[in-house]
Amino acid sequence: DASTIQGKKHNNASNMDYLEQASNVFTAVRSVNKTDVHTLLDQFGSVRDVVCSSVEEMSLCPGLGEKKVRRLWEAFRKPFSSLASKKRKRDRVMEAMKRQEEQEEEAETEEKREDCERDVAANDGGGDNNSEEEENGDEVEKK
Repeated sequence: DASTIQGKKHNNASNMDYLEQASNVFTAVRSVNKTDVHTLLDQFGSVRDVVCSSVEEMSLCPGLGEKKVRRLWEAFRKPFSSLASKKRKRDRVMEAMKRQEEQEEEAETEEKREDCERDVAANDGGGDNNSEEEENGDEVEKK
């Protein structure tokens, strides 16, 4: 019957997708390969059951040594926050503080420039009288 064949094809495709996804999950752990994934799924039946298994249970799987078992177990038990992520967070905070300081310095520089312009305008009356006086003074000294 055609529907049975299509159902089997769909079932096989679904199983392949699951196996591929499981493989992606487990092989992300250092030294775990596709053969190990097949062994784990054959032994435990599902990704969930592998994740929930104990070190002792995983150790019973052929081909999985102590290091692989420990790495797998730790991958699913340790928090995602690690020293590297803490360092990245610290670096982001430091970068933000540096940007804040730069913005404050720029604002302070701009404020000083504006104050200077106001002082010059107030003392000058807005013209270039000082430069004319300096030129006249230079002429007097030259004579």
